[in-house]
Formats: sequence, structure tokens, C-alpha cells
Amino acid sequence: MILQNSMDTIKTFITKFKLNKFSIALIAFVVWISFFDKHNLINQYKLSSAITNLEKEVENFEKEYQIAVEEKIDLERNKEKYAREHHNFTGQNEELFIIKGNE
Repeated sequence: MILQNSMDTIKTFITKFKLNKFSIALIAFVVWISFFDKHNLINQYKLSSAITNLEKEVENFEKEYQIAVEEKIDLERNKEKYAREHHNFTGQNEELFIIKGNE
């Protein structure tokens, strides 16, 4: 009796919304792809955000690389200036005064 009532309910639902076997198959397919498949929507979102984060990291590394290349060129051109500015080297009979600005 309970099984008959549930079958009647399903049949009325199908006829009420005019669902045929193709639309039911389509709905089942969309539900399956969205939630149960290996490549579901949640995994796709996580992968998309991971790709975005990695692209940002690549941009940051490219900027750091450009800065390193510029420092290398500066070092090759003027080694004494680089040593005095970055490593606080002094010549003979010279005193070094470090004045720090507001940082």
C-alpha cells in the first residue's frame, strides 16, 4: 500500500510537471556531474583558485627576478659602490656613519 502511494505520488509529479524520460535523464546527468563525479563543481572551484594563486606567485617571482637582475648589473658595473652601500665597506682612513631614515 505504501509502495503504491509513493508510486502514485511520483506519477502525479511527473505528469504535473510534464517530465518525460529524457528530461529525467538530463536532470540525473546534471546532478551526477555536479556532485558525484570525479570532476565535480567543488573540485573545479578548488583547482581554479589554486591556479589563480599560482599565477600570482609567478608574477611575484618574475618581479623579484627583475630586481635581482638589476642588482647583478649594478654589481658588475660598480663593485665598490655596491660594497659600500650594501655591506658597509670603508676604505683606509675612512669612518662610516650610518644615518637611518624613517622606515
